[in-house]
Amino acid sequence: MKAGVAHRDIKTDNILINPATLQIKLIDFGLATIDPELDELMVDNQYIGTPYYMAPDVLKEIGVYSIISSELWSAGVVFWEMLIGQNPFKHIPNKTELLAYQKKGFDFSRFDAKVQVLLKGLLEYREERRSNLNAVMRYVKEIAKAPKSVYNSPWATRSKSISADPSTSQRRNATDRSDSSEGSSLSMSTSSSASSPSSSKHKSN
Repeated sequence: MKAGVAHRDIKTDNILINPATLQIKLIDFGLATIDPELDELMVDNQYIGTPYYMAPDVLKEIGVYSIISSELWSAGVVFWEMLIGQNPFKHIPNKTELLAYQKKGFDFSRFDAKVQVLLKGLLEYREERRSNLNAVMRYVKEIAKAPKSVYNSPWATRSKSISADPSTSQRRNATDRSDSSEGSSLSMSTSSSASSPSSSKHKSN
């Protein structure tokens, strides 16, 4: 945001990681917005991006939405995918069901407590209650400074803890395979846009 650039299509396909240095690069700025005055108050009515990573406020295609807030939702989906290994929406076949699933909310109990806090803030359905960029950056820095033991527990809820019982593990793996075997195509274009022209502007106070 300091550079005045909003990517508008944040997803795992657009992230490159150098395995030797762990340097991360964001690619494909074809849908990006460039504005030196870009801030969290700037809104738009262009409904663009990749559906599985689009915030509900963009996906609904109604009125205007906060550009930065929608970017944070996309980052939250990418973070989820990094932790779980798959997009949380891949089994959803159409836009209507995708919006309903987003509104229903997520089960965050599988994650470490600190990760839960971060994901809940990023994947908040209501734009006005979603974490802001500064809060996210501060919290990420706090996690980075935390003892490594924080990362040793993959589950936050004790009742969801990993069991040493092989049969439990097998049941969980079977469930995962069942989930991933469902349809993964969403009947929408990768980059959809509104028929109305771009109208980036700031929210009125």
